Amino acid sequence: MDDVIGTSMSGYIGRPHVARALCDNGWVPRIQDAFDGGPIGDDGECFVRMSDLSTENAIGVIIDAGGFPVIAHPGAWPNPGSCFPKEDIRNLKEIGLAGIECAHPRHSADVRGRFEIIADELEMLKTGGSDCHGEYYDPVKMGSVTMPVKWLANLKSRI
Repeated sequence: MDDVIGTSMSGYIGRPHVARALCDNGWVPRIQDAFDGGPIGDDGECFVRMSDLSTENAIGVIIDAGGFPVIAHPGAWPNPGSCFPKEDIRNLKEIGLAGIECAHPRHSADVRGRFEIIADELEMLKTGGSDCHGEYYDPVKMGSVTMPVKWLANLKSRI
């Protein structure tokens, strides 16, 4: 546990910190291997579910806190290319979902375009990001994704 805690600069502990400690101690060859079929992957023997909070309740918590709920990287669920269905996004919008993360490193140009069209059709915010959670990836992904400034302006206009 000391090795896991030592990987966190903020005091928050999550799976990336466990993955780093597993790699540093030789349990897995690469950090990503701890996730991909590894012990802390979604089907791994050491995976622990973080929360039983329903999607509807999570959306409500975000709205109550003054935020805008956005579905994260829907083109990478559960694997790149297996896209979140439009009808499911429409249903989530009905309970408060405000936007779609269209731009993401695991979204191909086609997938990104698909979600931009869905966001336009459903009159939702478009967002994007590198999904960088620190220096756990090689190379570090921060700054690897770009998007139109208009997306940020649309978000700011809703505040």
